[in-house]
Order: sequence, then structure tokens, then C-alpha cells
Amino acid sequence: MNKLILATGLAAACLMTAPAQAAVPQLNFTCADGIAVHADESGPVYIDGEEAELEVFNDDYSEASLGETTISIAINTDGTPALSYTGPGGTNGICNPTPGTETAATGGATIPFFNAECPGELFVHADEGGPVYLNGKEAAFTSFSETYFEAKAGDVTVSVTNMADGALDVSYTGPGRANGVCKLQ
Repeated sequence: MNKLILATGLAAACLMTAPAQAAVPQLNFTCADGIAVHADESGPVYIDGEEAELEVFNDDYSEASLGETTISIAINTDGTPALSYTGPGGTNGICNPTPGTETAATGGATIPFFNAECPGELFVHADEGGPVYLNGKEAAFTSFSETYFEAKAGDVTVSVTNMADGALDVSYTGPGRANGVCKLQ
């Protein structure tokens, strides 16, 4: 009988403990539909300036929801955040760091040599150390961290992340909400 009471007490104590909170990093991101996402370190998370409901699934993944918009926040193995969104009517896409919000401590990305093709016949070429060309036009380059930069020409932005394993993740955002993942060549 004493064992049953002890086991019941332990089970109740486990159920009453607070769930673990993932460490939401400080971030300022903008999604393809112009959705602004901001969080101070450890939260809360704001979507377009309004505090969102945060649901933590584990130390590396959480979701912030406001109305019909859900922001997925994943923490990469190098500690950097990766955000994507799902919005009204099933719209979805990736979110990128908001230009001009990088901290001085992040350093600058090194542009590697690569060629990529994006949907809509967008061709990207980068020489090691730069410059980056979009369909043959030299693009403006902005570094947000040691592993992430963007190249912009006209109304097209190409986002490049140098992953921890050395692989590149290249995506683009263009006019009329066009966006997608680019294929390295």
C-alpha cells in the first residue's frame, strides 16, 4: 500500500512540473509575404508587432501562432535559427533575417564559388569572395552572419546559407510572392 501511495505521489509530481522551454533566440526575420517576426532572447515572439502564442515542442523546435499565421522556429546545429511560415489560405514560405538587424558580433559571411538555378529561369553565379550575379547582373550583397548572406538585384533576392556540413542552402524571393529553393549546379 505504501508503494502505491509513493508511486501515485511521484506521478502527480511529474505531471505538475512545468514543460521545458526552448531557448528562443533574439531574432528579426521577414517572411516572403512581408510578415515581420521579432523575438527577444527567451521570448515572447511577435508577429507583425503582436504577441503570438508560443508552443514549444523540444529544445530545437517551437511554433508561434497568431490568427491564421504560424511561424516555425527551428534551431540549427550551429545555433542559428531557421524560420518558415504558413499563412492564410495555405500560403507558405521561408523567412529570412531582416536586413540591417544583424549584430556587430556576427561577423561576415564568406561568399563561396557556386552556380545555382532557381525556378522561373533565375540563374545565380558567385565567384569566391564575390561578386554575386543574378541572371548576369551584379547583385548587391548583404551579410547577416558568418553563415548567411543575401544578394539582391531589382526585385529578386537570393538567400544563401552555408550549412554546418559545408553544403549550401540557396533560395530566392521574387515579384508577386514568387519564392523557391534553388538547385546547385
